[in-house]
Amino acid sequence: MNLQGPSQKNRTFQVRELISVENSPELLTFKFKYDNILIWPFVRHMVLQGAINEMFSLKNPHAKIGKQSVVDLLRYIYTTVTKSPFCIDKKTKTDILFFSSGIVNVKEDDKYVNRIYDDFAFEYADRTLIIEDSCRYRYYHPRNFSKVYYHDLISLLVFPGSFLKKTCRSDEVAIEGLISYLKNNFVYKFQSNFWNEARRVLHKVSSRLPRLHKLYLKLFNNIRPKIIFLEDANYGRKSYIIKWAKDLRIITAEVQHGAILQEHPAYNYGDAVFKSEYVNYLPDFYLSNGKFWSDSLTTPSKAINIGNPYLSNKLANFQRNRTGDNRYKLLIISGGTAPESLMNLMQTVLNILPPQDFKFIFRPHPSEMPFANSRYKYVIENKIEFDRDSLYKTLEEVDGVLSAEFSTAIFEAAIFGKDVYVLKTPLFTYHYSKEIFNYFDTPQELYKLVTDRNKTKCDPKILLDSNWRSNYRSFINKVVYDLE
Repeated sequence: MNLQGPSQKNRTFQVRELISVENSPELLTFKFKYDNILIWPFVRHMVLQGAINEMFSLKNPHAKIGKQSVVDLLRYIYTTVTKSPFCIDKKTKTDILFFSSGIVNVKEDDKYVNRIYDDFAFEYADRTLIIEDSCRYRYYHPRNFSKVYYHDLISLLVFPGSFLKKTCRSDEVAIEGLISYLKNNFVYKFQSNFWNEARRVLHKVSSRLPRLHKLYLKLFNNIRPKIIFLEDANYGRKSYIIKWAKDLRIITAEVQHGAILQEHPAYNYGDAVFKSEYVNYLPDFYLSNGKFWSDSLTTPSKAINIGNPYLSNKLANFQRNRTGDNRYKLLIISGGTAPESLMNLMQTVLNILPPQDFKFIFRPHPSEMPFANSRYKYVIENKIEFDRDSLYKTLEEVDGVLSAEFSTAIFEAAIFGKDVYVLKTPLFTYHYSKEIFNYFDTPQELYKLVTDRNKTKCDPKILLDSNWRSNYRSFINKVVYDLE
């Protein structure tokens, strides 16, 4: 069985080795001139994840943005302007503000639900707003939670300046200083084209910071939130939002979005970070789905076990849905980054598990959906069913889940009590070494596990705290309103 192993260019470095570059405070001496802002946060995840991607030859799971029709483009521009954050009435009481991506929306009962934030928003509906990014230049309507505005206008307003404004000399020196430091001290050695891309990213940030600062100050002064939640805040790409909110003494937080394991580069920090001004670029709190995830973090953000309302609601309404087909239904899940390894696994599965006893269903990663047919021609050629439905609806119909990659879906399957089988690849064990699933190395091991119906060893209760409502209200009442 062909495992997804590290490339031959470099040896494999664990995340603790990669973030050792942060053990020296010198890394944090490189700053932009504007507002004395640290440079490292804006390329941190790019550097760390870039090393992992190269070590394991990982693919990009995200589809490219296709051509927009004139009608769609006009609709996008109209909504971007008329539903921008600057259209929010100053009289609107907004204590709680969520910054969200658009990709987390799902359609249910003819309305779009933000599966990460809607349930939290409804708890204090009269005091909560969501500011959401478009998804591939598209907005989703109608909405379940109606008080949603769109973030894109800020990016559009600063976009021209990134071309017209040259990077100042002091920023050029600081950017080159950081890149030179990383070349000499980062354990993984990139080719020059990687550092050219890092330069491009940092020059873009440099040119946009002054305009971004004015716009976010205007936004925060208009609606005066007491707390903001920024999606993927620990990734650092929009760390200026956290910094400028903290400058105004606004509480900052991040809600868990996806699986966070012990080797996740965005949620592990070197020693110097904890004692430095870098903490001003990271959220005060991290609201996790449960104890398992909180224990996986090594970040200055304080972890709070809250739960996941959308997942809890799906679990409460979960019903086993068997059709007349009595075969064992096995859902094969893609993580989007190792399609070749997954195809090898599928070939193995089809060879060892008899079709008269097993039905196979294949689910691409959500970001792969637009090009799944071209990437996974093998699935179509072998007449394997494609799953494009809600994951939770599919979990009602299947018996087990199989994956060769690190994926949030396998943990959700475990929460729903499904048998979970994972190919023990170097990539998966890199992220998580404890044996909480049914791991296998060979086709024979997989056959024995599936035919013996081995149950997952993971306790669902540590993955998902079921008391999300009381936990969230307790957190808001204590942290925002100073109520015990």
